[in-house]
Amino acid sequence: MILHRSLLILLGLGGLSLALTTPAEAHTSIAGVGLFPNGLLHPVAVPQHLLLLIGLGLWMGRQIDQRVPACLAALNIGLVIGYIATVWLDLSSVSGIALAFLTLVFGSLLAVGRSIPIPIGLILMALAGLALGLDSKPEALTANETMLLGFGIWIGVNIIAVNVMALSAKLQHPIAVIGIRVVGSWLIAISLILMAFALRS
Repeated sequence: MILHRSLLILLGLGGLSLALTTPAEAHTSIAGVGLFPNGLLHPVAVPQHLLLLIGLGLWMGRQIDQRVPACLAALNIGLVIGYIATVWLDLSSVSGIALAFLTLVFGSLLAVGRSIPIPIGLILMALAGLALGLDSKPEALTANETMLLGFGIWIGVNIIAVNVMALSAKLQHPIAVIGIRVVGSWLIAISLILMAFALRS
């Protein structure tokens, strides 16, 4: 039910944002749409962001329900701090490696299928949010435009994370659990390739 409602919300917001689009400008990453739609679609348009969100979403779905709100709060706190920090810092060269490394960590947790202490999980979620925020530096925007773009990114990140988490929580059949562990191993392989490219460049 959560999955269907979140998807309907995403479609509704996407339709609304497209109706309110402004002309495309050089600082938007997706041509033809405005700042809010760009922010909303940003986590999907950047593969490193999407891979990390899939990894942490699948991991959250394997946690007990009582831990999920704290995990989402840690993710959002890190995301907001990281995004605000881009006003003064440009750590995009480092944040790409951090995204790949955190994808590797969450992929490893999925592949192994072992639980970790909740404080460590919260730290990982906060670091994931921080890396996502730091890697979303807006280009030459006013304060209001930066807030509008950031609001879209915040909604997009949460919609993806919650939907993947809800899907993961529903997959309790032994075969599905094995499938999640296989996805974890794929995330490990992809993240290692991304880290190799990031370190090489």
